[in-house]
Amino acid sequence: MLGRFVVSLARLDEFDAALVSLPAAPQADWQLSILAGQNPTADAATIAAYHARQTRARIVSIETKAGTTADIARLAAAFPPNLETWFELPPASPDLPLLLEAVRATGRGAKIRTGGVTAAAFPEPAEIARFLRECHRHGVTMKATAGLHHPLRGEYRLTYDAGSPRARMFGFLNVLLAAALIHSG
Repeated sequence: MLGRFVVSLARLDEFDAALVSLPAAPQADWQLSILAGQNPTADAATIAAYHARQTRARIVSIETKAGTTADIARLAAAFPPNLETWFELPPASPDLPLLLEAVRATGRGAKIRTGGVTAAAFPEPAEIARFLRECHRHGVTMKATAGLHHPLRGEYRLTYDAGSPRARMFGFLNVLLAAALIHSG
């Protein structure tokens, strides 16, 4: 749906091994969105080395966690400006407006994680609404990830395991509609 394959930087070699077994596509290369590791300088070097050796896939974006304005500045400096960078911010942080100002100053985007494989990974609806409002107010491009595998809000299994616990998940249409309503005033 997004045209990008999301893979952890730690599993990039595993992706390459699987890519070798696939026939070459006549269209464009695979576009990858990378989940960053712990060391942004090493991550940037890994990405550069990957582009030097891999011809069938391109890393076009990176997603990384940032909890402070200093994190944002440090991470933005580590990654090249032509690499789309998304800062995953803590939506409940009282410093969210300051964090978004720092993101805006870098020209990069903000990310909110809207779920995971445990019920505790899902933020409160008010936190998502606040994140959307603050991104709009600060003029920051944003994206929402995880917990949006279904179009409408509802209770769903947290994993694909048959006996998986269930939790109330946000639907991607619900989040899209909320963002559109905020944007329209």
